[in-house]
Amino acid sequence: MTIFQSKQGTVYIAFKENSPIGSTIMTSIASDADKDIIYYYIVAGNSNLFAIDENSGVLRNLQILDRETANIYTLTIEATNVMKANDVGGYRRADALSNGASAFSRQNVVIQVADENDNPPIFTQREYRAGVSETAKYGTSIIQVVANDLDVGDNSNVTYSAIDSSNSDKMFQIDKKTGWILSAKSFIGKVGQNFRLKILAMDNDGRQPHYNDTTIANIFVLTDNQRVVLTMKLSPQIVRDNINEIIQSLENITSFKINIDEIQYSSKNGQYDTTSTDLVFHALDYSTNSIQDKDTVILAIERNEAKYKDFFSKWKVQAVKAVVAPTSAPVQDDTQTILIAVAAALFLIIVGFVFAICHIRRKQGRKLKAATASSKDLDETVNMEHLHKLRNIVKGSTGGSESSQMQKAMRKTAERFYPMWVEPQDENFDSARYICNRYGVICWLS
Repeated sequence: MTIFQSKQGTVYIAFKENSPIGSTIMTSIASDADKDIIYYYIVAGNSNLFAIDENSGVLRNLQILDRETANIYTLTIEATNVMKANDVGGYRRADALSNGASAFSRQNVVIQVADENDNPPIFTQREYRAGVSETAKYGTSIIQVVANDLDVGDNSNVTYSAIDSSNSDKMFQIDKKTGWILSAKSFIGKVGQNFRLKILAMDNDGRQPHYNDTTIANIFVLTDNQRVVLTMKLSPQIVRDNINEIIQSLENITSFKINIDEIQYSSKNGQYDTTSTDLVFHALDYSTNSIQDKDTVILAIERNEAKYKDFFSKWKVQAVKAVVAPTSAPVQDDTQTILIAVAAALFLIIVGFVFAICHIRRKQGRKLKAATASSKDLDETVNMEHLHKLRNIVKGSTGGSESSQMQKAMRKTAERFYPMWVEPQDENFDSARYICNRYGVICWLS
């Protein structure tokens, strides 16, 4: 009895694409209990791409395989002790044997064609065009460039970079993974300028070896008076998937070159409508390449609405309107922001310094007044300790309370004293504060 040594009903083999003709894919091994000669044949799934040596069981390719053409092949290999009739290209027909007494075993072989980095990334457009508002904030998404690679795995991973942006003055940055071009500076004062960026796409995550492709991105700086909104009762994804057809139709309707600025959910009064899309665009004159005013573009669309009614119906157009200008103040660039922050910090430091100086001067002035007042009549200067003792005598003689006569006596005695300065650390600070507050003596308490 002839049986394959592998007990698996199906064997999976990875075979690299572009391998030379005649490369070994695998070797089938079977055994026979009677020690008879074993022959190997492909009995199903072949299409003149493979051949197996009937004696050794070595499976080889007859043609160079391309994963992008077909990435998997399934063959049925038979091991038998009966030789079969020969066929073209090494194929042995299963029906060539009429002797039903033969012993055989069959096994499925799945050949998975492994990817090789043999395809370059290719941009979907040779030139991308977009517009950005002069009031766009830092990090605003402007346009996405896309390069597709037919390979798989790391071989198909594309990275993006700007390799020539000499006239952009670092106004833009590009997300190396997604291909989105983002604003990196303020566009205030740059209305009418056109920035031209050369974008490089590299597969294999940019590692060697890799293939690459390039494209051009033209970005116009616009005012909101030059932008138009087409509102459609469709999701943004549907609009993106059909954007080339929509652009072509708009160009036919307006007779202008159409550049897409944004594809986003519709919004009203700050609320988003996830079932509708606002397609924001601007138009260029074909001959002069000048940007057209929004009113001119809207008028051209309205004038041809009846002629192109199928377009409005197919894409569920709800409205054509002008972009509403933002009410917020223009965005400052990085340098302006830093200068404002520094100026604010300096202002706070100066205010704090002036406050400290005033406080010190006021404190010193109080001390000076106290010293001047005390020097007027040294004979009448009374140590605060005496006041403290006087207060205790008065309170002691009244059982801790002060009669009206005693209060008058205390006030009269205290009025003899000139104003004085008393520090918190002085031993009689509490008594001084009591006398000053209760009997109206002029004191300066720190």
